[in-house]
Amino acid sequence: MPIPVPESEWTLERYCDLVDRLTASGRSLGWFSEDSGSDRLLLRHDVDLDLDVAMEHARTVAERSLHATYFFLLRGTTYNLLEDRSVAIVREVEKLGHRVGIHVDASLYSPSNLSAGAQAEIAAFEQIVGVPVDSLSFHRPASHPIDYETLDLSVPHAYERRFFDEIAYVSDSRGRWNASEFPDEGSLQLLTHPIWWTGGGPTSGHRLRALLSQRETSFRDAARDYLSNFDELTG
Repeated sequence: MPIPVPESEWTLERYCDLVDRLTASGRSLGWFSEDSGSDRLLLRHDVDLDLDVAMEHARTVAERSLHATYFFLLRGTTYNLLEDRSVAIVREVEKLGHRVGIHVDASLYSPSNLSAGAQAEIAAFEQIVGVPVDSLSFHRPASHPIDYETLDLSVPHAYERRFFDEIAYVSDSRGRWNASEFPDEGSLQLLTHPIWWTGGGPTSGHRLRALLSQRETSFRDAARDYLSNFDELTG
C-alpha cells in the first residue's frame, strides 16, 4: 500500500525511519551519477539556507547507515563557500559517505547560457572545495522555460527525464509536501531540505524562525568583530 507522507514531527529520526520504510519493500539507495536501474531510492538534499543544519543532518543520516547526495550553492546569498569553515563542512559531508553535488541557481542565467554557467560553477566548486561534483540540481528551476534534456553538462542533473518524469518524485519544498503519499514500489527521487528536519520547533515555520534568530545573533557577532565601536553605535 502507498505510504502517507508525515504531516507532523519532522525530525531527523522520523526522516530516517521514513527512508527505512521506503526501502523495506526492496528499493535500494542509489546515486544520480549511476544508472537509475529499477526500484532505486535517490535521496536528494538541497542545502539552500544553512551549512550547520546540513552538517547535523548529514551526520545523523550517516549514523543510520544511510547515504544521500547533498547539493550546495556556490552562488548562494546565505552562506559563503569561500570560507575555510564552509569548505571543511562540505568535505566532512563527503567523508561521511555521502556524495556532494552542486545546487545551481537557474534564475541567474538565461536559458541559452545555463549550460555554460552551470559548467563554470562545477569547475569553480571543485577547485575551491577540492571534492568532485557528483551531480547537479537546480535552485529555482521554474525561473525560465528550460529544456532540461538539451543541457550540455559534465555531470547528471536531477531534472533529467529519467529522474523526474520516468520515476516518482516527492518533495518537501517550501516546507510542505507536493504529494499526499509515497508509492510503495518503483524508483523514487525524494527531495528534502535539511532546514525542515533539523532543530527544534513543531512546524516548518517554527524552524525557519529559529534559524533567522540564530542568524541575527551570528551577524551581530560578525559585525562586532569588524567594528571596534559596535556597542557604542548600537547602544
